[in-house]
Amino acid sequence: MKLAFALVGLMVASLPAARAQDLDTPAETRLGNQFFCEDGTSLAMRFGSQGQAPIAAVWAGKDRHVLPLQPWDGVTPQIVWSDGPHKLTWNPGVQITWADGASQLSCGRRGGHRHE
Repeated sequence: MKLAFALVGLMVASLPAARAQDLDTPAETRLGNQFFCEDGTSLAMRFGSQGQAPIAAVWAGKDRHVLPLQPWDGVTPQIVWSDGPHKLTWNPGVQITWADGASQLSCGRRGGHRHE
């Protein structure tokens, strides 16, 4: 399990980091990682920091959310960012789950919800 979590950490570390000015970039012009969800919508995200705290900036539709990195539970091979009502979960195999309140979406890298 620790190896799986370390691999997820390496994947995230290899993604482009957001500069402070990028976190407020309008959704139409932002750079980042695009994921396509099971309901036909998409998510975009950038990773960066606010002060010393690692964060994920997530664009879901026209809404932007800045989510702080949550502590690892020491067991589950996943990385979680959350502000309470919004939660982004990254699992090995680049499986993304986005939760906005009670609703939850699974998203993937290529043209639709596919995990290969």
